Amino acid sequence: MYKSDIPKLLDDFLIYLISVKGYSEKTVIGYYLDLKLFIKYMYMTITLKKENYTKEDISKLIITNLDDNFFKNIYLTDIYEFIYFLNNQKNNSAKTRARKSSSIKSFFKYISINRSIIQKNPAEHLSLPSIKKSLPKHLSLEQTNKLIENINTKFIHRDKCIIMIFLNCAVRISELISININDIVDDKLKILGKGNKERIIYLNKITLNSISEYLKERKKIIKIYDKSALFIGKLGKRLSVRRVQFIVKECLNTAGLSNMGFSPHKLRHTSATLMYEHGNVDINVLKEILGHQNLGTTEIYTHVSNKKIKNAIDNHPLNK
Repeated sequence: MYKSDIPKLLDDFLIYLISVKGYSEKTVIGYYLDLKLFIKYMYMTITLKKENYTKEDISKLIITNLDDNFFKNIYLTDIYEFIYFLNNQKNNSAKTRARKSSSIKSFFKYISINRSIIQKNPAEHLSLPSIKKSLPKHLSLEQTNKLIENINTKFIHRDKCIIMIFLNCAVRISELISININDIVDDKLKILGKGNKERIIYLNKITLNSISEYLKERKKIIKIYDKSALFIGKLGKRLSVRRVQFIVKECLNTAGLSNMGFSPHKLRHTSATLMYEHGNVDINVLKEILGHQNLGTTEIYTHVSNKKIKNAIDNHPLNK
């Protein structure tokens, strides 16, 4: 039993995501919340046939006793009505509606193919809401240098090391806090990414120096509870996501870069952009560094380099 307030079939699906697909707890909780709302809406509109309802009505529904037959009576038009509800009553953005639609597609694929509970998958041809693709926000090279040069926190070597790993290794915040000391061997850093997939990132000289300086500072902490963790706080415990977010915010403030929309994830974007723009990194290599599954996700960085676009225009054969 994973969750006790949902039908067994959905609970089985969540366990499948964890045990077979290797999804993280955070990702699975997202599926749980999306699909619980979807099933409650289906129960309200299909089984109870209630047309005048509120979000509060749906939230109070109990769905634990719904059996497998319930899902055989859901059709594509019902799913589109749910997406309409998300847009008009919950005011969900296109990105949120697309994520919830993707959760629904995955669930019905599971019960139709993996479990053979339904013969026809109603979500097979479900179209996802169109999402506006925004260019990733990032620091310029000048701003990046300004950030590095103005780190002046209480744990300066630790916090500088955090910033340097973000900016040189393009890791996610969840990946950074999970780094253990023994993940670093010579100039290689082992990262555990999304879906429990490991990748190796090579550490450049400036990052290695930063790690070395921090480890000297780390030894001064009298009592360390999580001895394996690379980044720990003054109480000797592994840093949390929230704490790292605060550290990055503090460093940005000191550098005069506050209130500009920058965050740990924007430092990852900055790293990827600088590598592509100034390091002549091949897009396939960048994909491996970032830990992306699909090249299409990485290709957004090919659109942020104004310098390369300008060079392409300047080097046009007709520009003689």
